[in-house]
Amino acid sequence: MFTAFRQKINSSLKKTMIFGVLVVIPIVFTYFVFAFVIRRVDKAMAPLVTNLIVQFNLPLPEDFHLPGLGFILIFTMVFLVGLFASNIFGNKIVKWGESYLNRIPFVRVIYISIKHLMEAISQSDTQAFKKFSMVDFPKEGTRAFGLVSKDTTGELAFKIGSKEFQNIFIPCTPNPTTGFLLFVPKNQVTVLSVPPEEGIKSLLSLGTVSPEQIREREKEKKQEEADSEKD
Repeated sequence: MFTAFRQKINSSLKKTMIFGVLVVIPIVFTYFVFAFVIRRVDKAMAPLVTNLIVQFNLPLPEDFHLPGLGFILIFTMVFLVGLFASNIFGNKIVKWGESYLNRIPFVRVIYISIKHLMEAISQSDTQAFKKFSMVDFPKEGTRAFGLVSKDTTGELAFKIGSKEFQNIFIPCTPNPTTGFLLFVPKNQVTVLSVPPEEGIKSLLSLGTVSPEQIREREKEKKQEEADSEKD
């Protein structure tokens, strides 16, 4: 009887520790990622902050440092650029700048590629990356998760000899921002009913959690929140 009681206590402690780890690790990881980004941005923006203090004669020391200030400055500058570029005069200036960049060989390739990517992601009506799929990768018989980018068109489709191909992005794990771009026949692409967000979460878990488990956990979490609100 004592042995059974001890096993029950050990099992309860183990379960509690696992829940604690599942809660703490994402929080700690998120904190370190944001802290790293904010420190790097603050360091990059430090000369600008010093110049602003000197130029406007602000009653602050030249080495004044407020965590996140650089991030706020970048956000403000991006907002002002967007405000400027959204009017007719600013739009003409931006187009003139783009035409100048398009004449610079290597810069043109990088700029156009990034611009097209940002436009594809920002368009709310686009179907890019809204379908999660499985394809044969890296060889036939082994399967990998992939995000459907779009149907293969243009010169690529002409060179391949068929329009029935799709551009599939295979994200790496645990860093899904890098990966491989494949051109796969449509009949070899298995589109899943899994939302891309759940698929990415499965990738980040290194495959230890299936998309279905993530979906069930989200449902349980929402149910718990609803029950707590009722109480």
